[in-house]
Amino acid sequence: MLYLAGLGLKPEHFTVELINAIKKCNKIYIDTYTTKFDVKAFVDKIKEINQQVEIVNAERSMLEENSSIIIDEAKQANIMVAVYGNCLTATTHMTIIEQAEKQNVKVVVLHNISIIDAITEVGLSIYNFGKIVSLPKWSIGYEPCSFIKTIAQNIKNNAHTLVLVSPELNLNQALQVLRQALEKAYKENTIDKEEYNYIMNSQLIIASKLASEKKQIFTIKLSNIKEIEIDHPFCIIVPAKLQFFEQQKINKLKAIK
Repeated sequence: MLYLAGLGLKPEHFTVELINAIKKCNKIYIDTYTTKFDVKAFVDKIKEINQQVEIVNAERSMLEENSSIIIDEAKQANIMVAVYGNCLTATTHMTIIEQAEKQNVKVVVLHNISIIDAITEVGLSIYNFGKIVSLPKWSIGYEPCSFIKTIAQNIKNNAHTLVLVSPELNLNQALQVLRQALEKAYKENTIDKEEYNYIMNSQLIIASKLASEKKQIFTIKLSNIKEIEIDHPFCIIVPAKLQFFEQQKINKLKAIK
């Protein structure tokens, strides 16, 4: 059997059904590449539940190119792919389900709390969010900016944008890439001047380690980036037009100037 399980945002989020599944597992693959988080804390919790289980920190190649190995193992034993947050947020994990079902391997999905749930802690209504975008790490020959158009379209629809940041980027790098992508999109006429100015001068919301005692929530403008150190995992929110209760909440956040 193959379990695809969400770990939540901290070990205290382990559900009863997750704990029961861990007790049955022979091997657990922990996704360590889609999000950067405190893996050790989760491993320690799993070992408290099942001391005999084998735990593997799974990188991208294991969960994508070599996922057939996991599926073959699940034909003979109870195997779990454990994911920070909810298990079906990333398309990679949807693909594993599809591949397993094609080979008649039973799949049990165990959901949990994710950043999409916790993001409301910043003071914005979940009903007012639009399409989610991903902020990738740029490299030579790979400088995508199409996600800027999605942000602009969300704003036009009065919808906030949740920006999921590559685990390879710290906050300062992420803000720099976001700014560079914005400038590139404007130069390529993907967005107009009004959209460029709105995003450049908006009070972006930064949220780090939500649902924990170490959470940080503050605002910053792309037009005035400062060197800031925060812990992973974190995300960025580009707000659209704020409702009255949202504005009241955002006004109380610390603004980095």
